[in-house]
Amino acid sequence: MVTSKDNSPDPANGEIVLYSSPGGDVRVECLLREETIWLTQQQIAELFGVDKSGVSRHLKNIYDEGELVRESVVAKIATTAADGKSYQVEYHTHISKKRV
Repeated sequence: MVTSKDNSPDPANGEIVLYSSPGGDVRVECLLREETIWLTQQQIAELFGVDKSGVSRHLKNIYDEGELVRESVVAKIATTAADGKSYQVEYHTHISKKRV
């Protein structure tokens, strides 16, 4: 995997893919890097049809209980917002509906 200097996935060398459910009722833009999908908490919430606060709470439990090691599955990636400013946004991988 190509990474940035802070060891997170480099979106410049990845692809943005759009997931659409068969019925078209769910559409989520994802960052794909070397066969790994990276999602923000908001994207995870959209994918599973749940509230972002629930995703945040469940992720905290997953990391607190040691089911996943946060440093291994979370990357901060610089993202340019609509206002033109760059923000560090947390992206998560290895997330399944069973865990969320």
